[in-house]
Parts: sequence; structure tokens; C-alpha cells
Amino acid sequence: MSRPPKDKDKKMDEFITELKGNATENRAEKKIGRIQHLIGLFANSTPQIEILAKCTKEGDVRFAVPIKSMGITYDTLIKYHTEFCGNFIINFIGEMLVRDNLELFSKGIFDLKSDYLATVNRWEHRKFGLRLDKDRFIIDFHINYLQSILTEDLKRGIN
Repeated sequence: MSRPPKDKDKKMDEFITELKGNATENRAEKKIGRIQHLIGLFANSTPQIEILAKCTKEGDVRFAVPIKSMGITYDTLIKYHTEFCGNFIINFIGEMLVRDNLELFSKGIFDLKSDYLATVNRWEHRKFGLRLDKDRFIIDFHINYLQSILTEDLKRGIN
């Protein structure tokens, strides 16, 4: 039985090394978990928020965030489509963005004036809505959520 030429051995060694590297990367990703990997992408990003509706008469706030500014690509969306269909990741994204940009969002509460009680207290925020519009996320929530955060912050300040 003859051996393949040395050139083929070298290419095979490179191929095996590449496979081992890919396997190590995949194991590292699996070790931290899919959710942790996504949260890491978000944590290392610099989201660019555009307010689309400060507060509708029903109390809904709507904003947009380019997916690239969230550290997400279309490949990421495809790879993690199941996670993006669940409430946990959607609520995590929404809560992270609102809490990190509270000053930007709280302007909507102060613009309500006489309609404050009726608009803010009419419904209770339960979860964020998220949809993909071309290359950005559109995220909705009820303004009651801002009141909850501000109340939490006030209580922390008092204690």
C-alpha cells in the first residue's frame, strides 16, 4: 500500500487542525450557553435608540434600534431564531435598553401632563413587543413600565 504524497499530508493536517479549532469554538459557545452568548453580544454593544412614539394616547411607547448596534447580524438572528421568539430575550433586550436610557424614555411621562393618571394607570406593562423591520428592531412597551422603574429608583433612594 502506498502513502499519499507529503503535500496531501500537509493539507490533511491543516484540515484536521481547522476542524479541531472549530470544535473548540463550538464547545466554548455551548459551555456558556446560547442565552449567555446572546447576552454577551448585547452587553458588548452600543445601541443607537430612535424614539418613534414617546407615548400614544393608549400609553404605548415605541422605539427602534439597528440590529448591528446591538451586536447582532442576520446570521445571529437565524442561528438564535428560537431564542428571539421567546419572551425572555425580548424582555431582556427591552428592559436593558429602557433602564440604560431612562432619561431618554422618561420624557414621554413628563409630556403627558393632564392625561397622566388615565394613560399611565389604565393598563399594566406585562411584556415587551419586538419585531424586525428591515435592519432594525422595533420595540413596544407600555408607559406604565417607566413609572414602575422610577418608583423602584425612588424607593432605593429613600432606603
